[in-house]
Amino acid sequence: MGESGAMMSCMGCGYDLRSLPKGRCPECGRAFDPADAKTYRGELRNVNPRAVWIIIIFGLAWPIALILLSYAAWWCGYAELGRWPVESLDDPKGMGQPTRSIVHVALLLMYFSPCALLATLIFAIEPAVIIWERRSFFAAARVVLIAIAGWISLVGFFLLAQSHIVGWMLD
Repeated sequence: MGESGAMMSCMGCGYDLRSLPKGRCPECGRAFDPADAKTYRGELRNVNPRAVWIIIIFGLAWPIALILLSYAAWWCGYAELGRWPVESLDDPKGMGQPTRSIVHVALLLMYFSPCALLATLIFAIEPAVIIWERRSFFAAARVVLIAIAGWISLVGFFLLAQSHIVGWMLD
């Protein structure tokens, strides 16, 4: 038998095989040899908490911050002009300091968005693979979907709903 403290799970279904008298999984019937580590799954890797925080920051917080800053700049433009800014008429660079500052920060986030998206995808791979090793396809898919959910909303915001705000900021 394998060590009682070491992890031994079935390669087919993930059933805990420690302290079983036979070399067959009672759940799915798959054969295993406690002396041969290739016939069962050993210790599973844990998800790196740093990767999870990077996914949250770059995958969710970055796009949300960019959307909120875009709206804040739009509202500051409204407060200064007394009307909504017009894309080709009102240059945000000619407005007051608060509006210009918010526009500059939003544009900075916008310019570095491809790098943040790439970091999100790179850091989402490891947790998804670790969860996939545990034979949980849907949990692995959820990690990837959470990682890109913010970016999907950002694309929807900029391309579909609020392209006039972006056009005004880039003017």
